[in-house]
Amino acid sequence: MRTLSLLLILFLFPGGFLSAAPEIYSDPRSGIEAAKNGNQLIIFLLVDGFSKEGKAIEEAVLDEIAEFEKEYVVVRCDARSSEDQALFKTRFGKDLSKSPMAVVSDSAGKEITGCYGVSPVLYRKMLIHSRIKGGFVKDKEAIKQLRERLVADAEEEDLVKGIFGIKISDLKGEKILMTAQRTWTYKNGDTFRAALLEGRGKTGIFVEESGAEREVSFVDLSDPDLQFLGTILTGGKTE
Repeated sequence: MRTLSLLLILFLFPGGFLSAAPEIYSDPRSGIEAAKNGNQLIIFLLVDGFSKEGKAIEEAVLDEIAEFEKEYVVVRCDARSSEDQALFKTRFGKDLSKSPMAVVSDSAGKEITGCYGVSPVLYRKMLIHSRIKGGFVKDKEAIKQLRERLVADAEEEDLVKGIFGIKISDLKGEKILMTAQRTWTYKNGDTFRAALLEGRGKTGIFVEESGAEREVSFVDLSDPDLQFLGTILTGGKTE
């Protein structure tokens, strides 16, 4: 009887009790709602689940995040569905002719990264990048190890071309910062501590002490911070 019970447990839970599959949704709205409740990243995956390539991509994605299932919600979209295609084209502005593809967003649906193509390896690399950009990894040594995994057995140029929003600076261990770490204040009084990495028009990319990046609209910052940025972005010296 005891042996039978153990066999039944192994049949029902082949992965054991220590692993758990990430939440997978076919309805994007349900996936977004679940991600908001759990403060998770959302993987929108547009593949043909019946094709060999689509199955390989999905297997690679689920395997890559198996250890970190609490950080992600997966929305499985059908490449043959006009409604799912519209999500990628309208919401994320993607070229459907390059599908299959994936987009990773924050819990509010704002794009963080993603990729096109049929290479399962590229999707794995993209998900490594998403953990860094998503801010879930805070430890500097852990971020360094993720960057090493990201560039291992890959050409930097291929990663920059294949992964949405990735830059050469994201692949380096150290980043050249425009300011030291300092406290920045929003117009509403909220604060955050980070260094300015670069300015992109009306938006700044800031790097927190953990190595996580955040994108901030300059107009949302306090007047003193805007005055300080004026000296930095016009060639003045840092504090």
